[in-house]
Amino acid sequence: MDSLVTKSSIQLSRRDIRAIILFQFQLLKRIKECHENFCTAFPNNKVSAATVKRWYREIMCGNFHLEDQPRPGPPPYAVTEGIVGSIEDMVIADPNVTYERIQHGIGISSGAVHTVLHQSLQLRELCGRWIPHQLHPEQKQNRVKWCHEMLKNSTMATVEMFPR
Repeated sequence: MDSLVTKSSIQLSRRDIRAIILFQFQLLKRIKECHENFCTAFPNNKVSAATVKRWYREIMCGNFHLEDQPRPGPPPYAVTEGIVGSIEDMVIADPNVTYERIQHGIGISSGAVHTVLHQSLQLRELCGRWIPHQLHPEQKQNRVKWCHEMLKNSTMATVEMFPR
C-alpha cells in the first residue's frame, strides 16, 4: 500500500491540536499522560507540556472553543482614511513638506508616512516637491487646456509680431 499515511507526514493545525487535547481531557487523561500520548501519536507536531496544561486549565474553566479568540490590540493597518486625508491636505498646502514634518504633525511612524505617500496617494518626491506618479484625468485635461491656450497665445503673438 503506497498510499499509506505515516505518522510523521501528518501536519496538525492549532484547531486540531486543541481538539486532540479536548478529547484526551474527555477521556479523563492526566496532563502528563495527554502530553505523552500526543508526542507518541504525532512526533512531528511538537506540543509542549505547558501548552497542554494551559489548555486543560482553559477547558476546566469552561472554554471549549477550538478556534483562536479575537485579541485586543492595535488595528492590523494603522493607516486609516483619516490619516491619508490629513497627509494629502498637508501635501496640497505645501508640496515641499518633509517626512519629518508629516510624521510629527500627524503623530505616525515614518514607515506609515512612506506607505501613505507612495502607495495610497501615489506620490513621488522630485526636487524636494511631492508630485503624482501619474496624473489623474482631471489633471491631464487641465494640462491639455493649458497647452491649447499657450499655442493660441503664441500664434497670436507671432501674427502680431510679423504682420504680412
